[in-house]
Amino acid sequence: MRKASILFRFFAFVVDILVLFFFISLLFAAIVTGYLLSSGSILIPQISLLTFIFACGSLFTFIFYFTYLTMNGGATVGKRFFQLRVLRQDGSGLNAGRAFMRTMIYPLSLTLWFVNVLSALLLDGRMIHDIVVGSWVVRVEL
Repeated sequence: MRKASILFRFFAFVVDILVLFFFISLLFAAIVTGYLLSSGSILIPQISLLTFIFACGSLFTFIFYFTYLTMNGGATVGKRFFQLRVLRQDGSGLNAGRAFMRTMIYPLSLTLWFVNVLSALLLDGRMIHDIVVGSWVVRVEL
């Protein structure tokens, strides 16, 4: 095991975003289709309700995807594709609480992307969400 490069992590994240986009698009299609089949038309007041349902569903999908797949030494689809795993510093997998906390810190990491890249360059490849929960991303040769 060795630390994962920033480039591999970036490409893995891009794959994860594409996978999430696919699932969220399916969610959107299901919400709109279900509503149209039940009432037949979409009026202005219903658009805000559909938007709220879609936003909640998208948020749940994001949280579930990153939390569930990174628990117990696992990896998201993108990380699996690039042979990366998320582990604690002692080599064990993340429990559900740490995986959830890591997922909840992702938006902060994305917002502060410049600080995140600097921390990865200066702190042995660890980004903000890794530092807070005590994890690191490693490349596992199969």
